[in-house]
Amino acid sequence: MSTPTPPSPSPAPQTPPDRLKFAEYVMDRLPSGRCKARVVLSWQGEELFEGVCEGLTSPEGELRCSAQACVTALTEAVEGKIKFDLQIGRAHV
Repeated sequence: MSTPTPPSPSPAPQTPPDRLKFAEYVMDRLPSGRCKARVVLSWQGEELFEGVCEGLTSPEGELRCSAQACVTALTEAVEGKIKFDLQIGRAHV
């Protein structure tokens, strides 16, 4: 009688090389009551695309500003060939 062989572990999933990745995110809260978000996306670890946005310092304002900075970086990455619109609803923070 033979002992059943345990299943071999599945290989770790590989990250597709052809996608944008977050490289950096910075949120600065300014003394003026405003905030500044900076998002950097990287493509294959070589090209960098930056988006910056300023807004009001509040939970909703910071979220909106961060999202807009990301949309700006995405637009830069696709060289304006695709149009992105940020739709803002009511944030429940």
